[in-house]
Amino acid sequence: MLCRIVLLVISVGLVAGCQGGTYGGDSPSGGAASGDGAPGQTSANCNEFLTNRVQPRLDYCRSCHVTDGVGDVEGGDRFLLSRNSNEDFELLRGSWLALGGNSGGPSRILTVAAGTDSIRHSGGTPWPEGSEAYADMETLLRGFDDPTACIETGGGPVTPIDNSDLLPGSRGAHIWHDYCETQPDSAPLPVDPRTLVVDGVNASRNVVFNAYWRDCPNPDEPPQNCGELREAVALGFHIGEGQGDPQSPTMFGADYTSSADVPYIFPAATYRSLWQQWELDAQPAAFDDLVAERYGSPLTPFRNPYPLAGEDPNSTDGGSGQLPLAFTQIREANGNWTGNIGIKLCVLCHNGQLGKADDQYGLGTEYGGAGSISDFAVLFADLSKAGETAFSTFDAVTIATQRGTGAIDQFQLGFLLFSGGNPAAVANPRIINSQAIGTIKSPPWWNLGYRPQKFHGAVLPTDASRIDMAAYYPLLDDQRPDRRGEAIAWVDDNAVPFQLWTESLKPPAYPFSIDESLASTGAILFHSKDLWATNLNNPVPEPDGGNGSCASCHGVYAPRFVNDPEYLEDPRLAGIAARVLPMDVVRSDPVYAEALQSLKEEDGSINQGIENNPFLYCGLGAPGETDIPSLLAPPLWGIWAAAPYLHNGSVPNIRMLLDPST
Repeated sequence: MLCRIVLLVISVGLVAGCQGGTYGGDSPSGGAASGDGAPGQTSANCNEFLTNRVQPRLDYCRSCHVTDGVGDVEGGDRFLLSRNSNEDFELLRGSWLALGGNSGGPSRILTVAAGTDSIRHSGGTPWPEGSEAYADMETLLRGFDDPTACIETGGGPVTPIDNSDLLPGSRGAHIWHDYCETQPDSAPLPVDPRTLVVDGVNASRNVVFNAYWRDCPNPDEPPQNCGELREAVALGFHIGEGQGDPQSPTMFGADYTSSADVPYIFPAATYRSLWQQWELDAQPAAFDDLVAERYGSPLTPFRNPYPLAGEDPNSTDGGSGQLPLAFTQIREANGNWTGNIGIKLCVLCHNGQLGKADDQYGLGTEYGGAGSISDFAVLFADLSKAGETAFSTFDAVTIATQRGTGAIDQFQLGFLLFSGGNPAAVANPRIINSQAIGTIKSPPWWNLGYRPQKFHGAVLPTDASRIDMAAYYPLLDDQRPDRRGEAIAWVDDNAVPFQLWTESLKPPAYPFSIDESLASTGAILFHSKDLWATNLNNPVPEPDGGNGSCASCHGVYAPRFVNDPEYLEDPRLAGIAARVLPMDVVRSDPVYAEALQSLKEEDGSINQGIENNPFLYCGLGAPGETDIPSLLAPPLWGIWAAAPYLHNGSVPNIRMLLDPST
C-alpha cells in the first residue's frame, strides 16, 4: 500500500506547494508599506549585505518561489524570486513592498519562514526566530527603509544553505548490511533501529510511530557480528533464490525431491506440456520466454536448467531448458539432478521485472520486488488442468483478477490448515461472515528492514520470522502428529536466515537522470507540507499527531530532516515507517483491512482455532490491538520501482496515483 496520504498531496492542493498557505493578505498591522524611496538609495549598502549575508540562503526559497514553481500560486506569488540570482535584490524588495513593508511589525517574509505566522509554511522554518538567518533577513528588510541598517555586514560571508542534504544517499536495505560491507567478520553489529520503535518514541514530534517493535521468542538469536550476519544471509539466499541448489526448498516442501514426498513437485514432462493448456497446436519455439511472460516470473539471469524431452539431466548439467525465477529443478543432497520441478512460491509473489536487461534503461529481473507481474492464479489453474491435482485446491480459492496481485485468501486458509485441525477455527463467525481477504499486492522485501511490523496491515511483528517461511512449511508433516515437530524445527532452522537475506536486498538504482532542483523541492514538500492546512480544506479526517506531511506517516529520508530533532528524537530512526492509520483516513479499498479482523473472535480475543498456530507464536500486530480496520503506511524505499500502487495494486503508476483527474 502507498498510503492515501501521498495521494492527498495533489488531491487537496499540492499546487499550493511551498507557499505555506499564502504570503497574501495585508501586513500584520494592515498598514501601508514604508520605504518608498528609489531602489538606488539602498543598493550601495544593502546589495552588499544581500550578497554576503542573505543570498547564500535564498536558494532554499528558490526551490519553490520562482515563476511556474510550486509557490507561484495565488498568495504565494507575492513572494517570488527568479532562477537568476542577479535579480534577487529587486524581486525581494518588490515582495517586501507588496506584503506591506515594515509597517506595524515584522514582514510576512520573516514570519512565515520563521514559523511565527498564523499560516503554516510548507517549506518548514528556514530562518527560525532568534537565528542568525532571521537576524540577517530582518536587517536587510530594515535596510529597505533605512540603508544605514545594512552597513554592518555581520562579520563577513556566511556558509550557503547546501541543498545536497535534501537528497538521501542510501537506497535502503537494513543498515547492518551497509555497515558490514566495509567491516571484518569480527565487527559487532550496531543496534537494530527498529528496536527503538517502542511506545512513547518520538512523542510530540513531526513523525508518528504507533506500530511498535516486539522481540519474539525465535529459537535462533539474531547475529551479533558481521561474520554471523554473512553466514546467515548465505543460508537465506539458498532458501530464497537458490535455484538449482541441492535441496533448495520449494512450495510446502523442505528436503524433498519428488511428488511422493510432497505433492507440489511435478516432473519436467508436465512443465514441458504446459503449452497444451494454452490451446496451441504445438509447443512454440519461444516456450521458455512465453512461460515467463504468462506466469509473470522473469527468466533468471543465471543458469536455471530443466531437461528437454529425451535429455538426461545428469549428463547435461541439468538440461538445456531455462526456468523462470520462481521455478527450480530439484537436486538431491549429493548434487544429482532429479528431473522434477518445484515452485519457490515466495519468489513468485515477490519477483518482478523492470523492462528487459538489454533495453536502454531496462534493468531486467527484480529481486524481492513488489510482485508487479506475477500471476500465480493462472499458473495454478494450468498445472491443475495438466493433471497436477495438488494445485486444484489453490486454484479453487485463488480469485486474483489482475497481474501483480494475489488473492491472499490462501493465507486465511493457511491459518486454518496450520491450526492443527481445531474445529474452532472454522466456527469463528468473523471468518464465516467476512468477505474474502481480497486481491492485494505483495509488499517489497527490500523495505522490510524499515518496518517494525509486517505486511500492509501490520499483521504480525517483524521479528516473527517464522511467517516468512509459511509457503515453504512442510505441510504434509504438519498433518502428521508424529512429524509436526520436525516441520516446525525445519522452519526454525531457516526462518531467521531467510528474513536476514530479504532485509539485505536493495531496490534497483533509478536509471534516469534526476533534476536535483525539483527533487530538493519535493523533499521539502514531502517532509514539511501540512496536508491539513486550513486553506486546503482537506475533507479527510486529520489523524492525531505529526505535522500533517507525507513524512508524518511514511518516515524521514532527507538528512536535513533526519538530523532535525523536530522530526526524529534519534537519527537512527531514519527511513522507518511505523504508523497505522484507520481506513477513514487511508480511504482505499477496505476489504483487506476489514478481513484481518477475522483473526479474532467477536469479543476481540485471538481466534481459539489459530492461537496455537506456529506462525502466530508472537501474537498479532496492529489487528490484534485494535478493532478498527487500518493499514500501515509503508516505507518508500524504491517506490519508483514498486508499481502497481496501493495495497491492492489498483493504480498502475505514480502519475495516476497523484493525479486526481484519473
